[in-house]
Amino acid sequence: MQTLKQSLATSLIQVAFAIVVLLLPSSAALHAQLLTEQVAAGRYIVTRKSVSTAATASAKINYSTSESNGYFDLVTPSSAPQSRQSTVVQIEDLDLAKVQQHCAEIKQDPSIASCEPDLLLRSAALPNDPLFSWQWALHDVGNDADIDAELAWDRGTGSKSILVGVIDSGIYTSHPDLIPNFWSNPADPADGIDNDGNGYIDDVIGINAYTGTSDPQDCNGHGSHVAGIIGAKGDNDQGVSGVNWTTSLIAARINHDCGPSSFTSSAVAAYNYFYDLKVRGHDIRVLNASFGGELFSSASYQAISRLNDVGVLLVAAAGNDSRDV
Repeated sequence: MQTLKQSLATSLIQVAFAIVVLLLPSSAALHAQLLTEQVAAGRYIVTRKSVSTAATASAKINYSTSESNGYFDLVTPSSAPQSRQSTVVQIEDLDLAKVQQHCAEIKQDPSIASCEPDLLLRSAALPNDPLFSWQWALHDVGNDADIDAELAWDRGTGSKSILVGVIDSGIYTSHPDLIPNFWSNPADPADGIDNDGNGYIDDVIGINAYTGTSDPQDCNGHGSHVAGIIGAKGDNDQGVSGVNWTTSLIAARINHDCGPSSFTSSAVAAYNYFYDLKVRGHDIRVLNASFGGELFSSASYQAISRLNDVGVLLVAAAGNDSRDV
C-alpha cells in the first residue's frame, strides 16, 4: 500500500475515483437501457469520407445541414417532421427504427462515413451532504480512505504551466477560489477579434461548445465543483483546496441549459476545441469529462482518438449508476 501511495504522490494531477470505460452491454441489457435514452429530435451527427467530386455531385442529398466544421456535421433528414427541422432543439425518446430509417436516408450521400443520433448526455451525480466540503477524500486521518494528497503536496503543489480542460456545465467565472487558476489564452485576448482564428472570438478562459461562443459561465454548479476538486486555489485562507493548488483551468461548457444534461455534439465540439488548442502549441495534459451516456458514439470515439494521438489524457466519470463496469 505504501508503494501505491508513493506512486500517487508523484503526480500532481489526480482525479479520484475516475476511469475511462468503453463497453457495450449484453443485448438484453442494451434494450432495457435504450428505453430510457433521449436524443435531439431529428438531429444527427455525421462524419465524412473522401469521395470523388463527381460521385458527390450526382448523389441524392436527403438532408439539410445546420452546423459544419472540419470534424463533423449536424444534419436533419428531409423526411423528419417540419417541427423537427426548426432551429429550436427539441428532445424526444430514442426510436431505433426511426434512427435506422433516417441514417439510411442520409447515407445515400456517398460522402457520409458515419451517422448517429445526437444523444443526450448526463452529468455525474454530486452528493448534497453538508459535510462534503470537508474533503476527507484528500486527507482522511481516521479511516485512511483518501488519496493522501499531502504526500504529493510535500513534493509540489502544481504549476500554471499545467493546462487542464474541464468539459462540463461551465465554470463560475467570478468564483474567488477559481479565478487565480483560470487559464488565459495568450493567442486571443479580449478585444472582440478572433485573433487565433479558431472560430471563437475572445476564448480567453474557454468556450461554450453548445452556443459556439466564448462564454463558459456555469449555471448549475456541477462544472465549478469539478473544477474546484481539480484546481481550487490552495493555501489562500478561503474556500477549499484543489488537488492542485496552482494550475491553469480551461473551461468548455457543453450543457444546453441549467439542467444536468448535454448533447453528444457539444461534447465532441469540446473535444475538438481542445485538440485544436493542443496542435496550436498549448500544452494541454488532461481533460476531465464528468458525464456519460449508455451508447457508443463514433464521432466521440474519433475525437477522443485524436486527443490520444497528441498526448492528451481524457478522464471520464464511471460508477455513478451503481452498475458493474
